[in-house]
Amino acid sequence: MTPKVSVSMITYNHEQFIAEAIEGVLMQETEFDIELLIHDDASTDRTADIVREYEAKHPDIIKPIYQTENQYSQNPRKPGLTNMERAAGEYLALCDGDDYWTDPKKLQKQVEFMEKHPECSLCGHPVRIVDVEGNWDNESYSPKTPNPELFDLKKWLELGYCIQTCSVLYRRKLASPMPEWYWRIPFGDIGLQAHLAQQGLLGYLPDVMADYRIHTGGVSQSVMSLSPIDKLILCWRIIRRAMPTRYRYLCDFQLAWSLDTKRRYLQHERRHLSALCLRLQSLYYDDGRVVQDIGWLHFREGRRIHAAVYGMIAFARKPTSLGGLRLVTRCFGKPTPSGAE
Repeated sequence: MTPKVSVSMITYNHEQFIAEAIEGVLMQETEFDIELLIHDDASTDRTADIVREYEAKHPDIIKPIYQTENQYSQNPRKPGLTNMERAAGEYLALCDGDDYWTDPKKLQKQVEFMEKHPECSLCGHPVRIVDVEGNWDNESYSPKTPNPELFDLKKWLELGYCIQTCSVLYRRKLASPMPEWYWRIPFGDIGLQAHLAQQGLLGYLPDVMADYRIHTGGVSQSVMSLSPIDKLILCWRIIRRAMPTRYRYLCDFQLAWSLDTKRRYLQHERRHLSALCLRLQSLYYDDGRVVQDIGWLHFREGRRIHAAVYGMIAFARKPTSLGGLRLVTRCFGKPTPSGAE
């Protein structure tokens, strides 16, 4: 039978998490059929093997693609669009291979909401933030609300991307074809919501029904050279050009916030560097013996480069003492001068 909901799961090197993500989909209790479209983006760990095990058990639900060449590195939008093009469901739900759903009624609740609100193009909900082990700090990644809400484009721009990806379910036909600017945007989830917010209202349910995992690596680790804040700035610049003129001032607010965040980050980095320079300066003018002792501590712990730097500072502070020079020569394996302390 034709599924009513297609679930798009992009995964790359999620060996530690992919089983939990798949189980979160398989546990869904629905009155309709679903399909799980897994796009393994040429993982180098055991992710593909784990997916194959689940495929063998659930061939009627799980429909994977095993890439032999990483598609994300060619264009970050390719894996998601590949799954979008092969989806058969009226609705498309999103869950990356390192996130997971926690409510077995999640899809049923979202579809029922969308059926009651044909003016909606997308439906989301709050999620929890968890670490690698699944621990969480009782904080929601996206805002909580006591009742279901509807956002229009203006409200979404004011909030500035409040719907986390693993909570999203949307009407597939409204996202095809995607606009040209979508291929250039660094964060596809923000671009998708910006596009769908122009096609209809965005629904937001009060229930926390998924966990968003924070960790290094995975799908969200971009091969692009831009920092995360620079990508966000680029996102809002692209979205601004795609928005109706009357709403561009709201994009300017988001741009201003992003630029201010970058400014504060750079100020923090400069303060950290200044503090480091002052510390080195104070060491230089401190007693040479103290600096020398710190250097030997680094040497005993195997940090020879650090030890050599402290040795040179000690020798420059007190050239008549050969202790600093002895430390430097020991670091580089040279003979110790006779008479050195």
